[in-house]
Amino acid sequence: MADETHSGRPPSAITADKQLKANELIKENRGITVGEISEELEISLGSTHNIIKSLGFRKKNAKWVPKKHY
Repeated sequence: MADETHSGRPPSAITADKQLKANELIKENRGITVGEISEELEISLGSTHNIIKSLGFRKKNAKWVPKKHY
């Protein structure tokens, strides 16, 4: 038996649109906080952290920088 769609909370807050928006926000303002991104995207802090991690960013000296892969 498959779950039927219904109104309410979406199955996941992490969508391609939100990832693109988060990426734009970080590139526009490298000093933006996770809380500010979370408020702008209207999602939880945990989901915001997951999006930022999936984009390959980390905080360094209070600024977001792409994570280097060695």
